Amino acid sequence: MNLRNLVYHYADGPYIFDIPHFSEEVIRESIHNAVAHRNYRQSSEIVIKQFPELIIVSSPGGFPFGVTKENILTVSSTPRNRLLSDVMAKTGLVERSGQGVDKMYILCMEDGKPLPDYSETDDYQVNLKLFGNIDDLLFTKAIREIQKSRSSGDKLSLNELKTLFDIREQVPKNVLDIKIIEKLIDEELIFPIGKTSDRYYKISENYYKTIGIDFEEEIINYLTKNKSAKMDDFIKFFEEKYNRDQIKYRLKLMIPAKVISERKGKGTIYKLNSNSP
Repeated sequence: MNLRNLVYHYADGPYIFDIPHFSEEVIRESIHNAVAHRNYRQSSEIVIKQFPELIIVSSPGGFPFGVTKENILTVSSTPRNRLLSDVMAKTGLVERSGQGVDKMYILCMEDGKPLPDYSETDDYQVNLKLFGNIDDLLFTKAIREIQKSRSSGDKLSLNELKTLFDIREQVPKNVLDIKIIEKLIDEELIFPIGKTSDRYYKISENYYKTIGIDFEEEIINYLTKNKSAKMDDFIKFFEEKYNRDQIKYRLKLMIPAKVISERKGKGTIYKLNSNSP
């Protein structure tokens, strides 16, 4: 499969790094899961389809008993063939029984890929789609740097990565785990906006700092060059790197020590504080 696997190249300072469209480990886990969990009472085959930006793995039979598309990351499944699963674990094909899906999700998030897609699974077949495109390269670089900087026992867990991913995707806050949210706020990886029922969360600019991008420094450099700016100017300059809420939050922290604001509402103009050291 790697003979047809394309590679993304991205620069990080003087270095060039590669991210394959499809991780070899993700492909391996998807095939192992299909072999271990398929329904062997059905005579149909496991089918793998490979496209430049998509791999589809289809296996006979639906999910094992108790597993659904909604709980696939939280429920402990019972393999259809315990002997086969034990043999695959003892021969080193899989690390631990039941951990394959977790590993696929973690690797996809660390590579900035869309999550594994089981949406077309039904009672007769498991249909897994793996995507090769990278949604957010800055997010990918930041997550990789965060994981690399931590010890093996302190790396972001599956649930923490999934929460960051969900916040970036702006999923409804009622599906988020408040304990994980509080931990990520303490680590300054996300920040809250609003109060009580209106509160929601955004990715902190601190994750950009992990890859050498300092949000505050960029604002100061922009105002030094352009003398003043309105919110729309910042939004246009930062494009998809930061959203309006992140810009407003950072400016609020910089006022009045480093930045001053004139007028109010849509006409607000931001300038550097000339008295700032």
